[in-house]
Amino acid sequence: MATPLSPESLARRCMRRPWVTVAVWAVAFLIALPLAGLVLPDVMTTQWRFVSDLESKRAQDLIEDRLGRPDRASEVVIVQSDSLTVDDPPFQRFVETLYAGITGLGSEVIEGGLHFYLVGDESLVSIDRRSTLMPLTIAGDPDDAHEHVDEVHAVAKQFNGQEGFQVLVTGEATLSKDFIDLSEEDLLTGEAFGVPIALIILVIVFGAVVASLVPLLIAFVSITVALGVAAIIGQGFTLSVFLQNMATLIGLAVGIDYSLFIMERFREER
Repeated sequence: MATPLSPESLARRCMRRPWVTVAVWAVAFLIALPLAGLVLPDVMTTQWRFVSDLESKRAQDLIEDRLGRPDRASEVVIVQSDSLTVDDPPFQRFVETLYAGITGLGSEVIEGGLHFYLVGDESLVSIDRRSTLMPLTIAGDPDDAHEHVDEVHAVAKQFNGQEGFQVLVTGEATLSKDFIDLSEEDLLTGEAFGVPIALIILVIVFGAVVASLVPLLIAFVSITVALGVAAIIGQGFTLSVFLQNMATLIGLAVGIDYSLFIMERFREER
């Protein structure tokens, strides 16, 4: 016998009250839509963590707890010149001005940093002495570092090309931001090609355009509700950026597959 919360019981209740079911889904969709668009991006991350209690993880926790050195995302600004070396005064002035501009973003963005003229470390200078590194520490948790690195990129872009210098930025936060941007771009590209192809296949199967749009509509609503629920869960747990891509692709496939399955069952019963 089916339990009250079993899929069979829920399906029967939905069949008895179809408009109530539609209304519930409509309310859930309207609530989930702003959550998925505004809240979910803030709880997504590309960072990974150990789920088991490994010795290396315990060692890292001890370093953070006892030595007061919490984990932070690191960035490196690279300054290059085709005509000057780090020994030339214009090179030094440019690096010091750039460093002042980056650290001027404030402690909420940059927790610390250094450059060759500040510490005299030759390891920060290339062999031909035409390039130098500027290590930076992004403030806050590594999960949020990609949100702050945009400001560093803006300063670097402002200085890039001035006086013949090239300014580049790379590091953990930049990699995380690029990964998120590429994931979103790939997702949009996949939908741009996948949805029209799926629609063409459904038109061939159903023989009608309106009927073919129903599975896509169901998939869109279910994906939005699922992402809204993920945004709520993300208030207590940090979620991987893969979740958004997986939910969209799997939701689209499931919405189409179940619609085709139901259609096949109706045909068999007839």
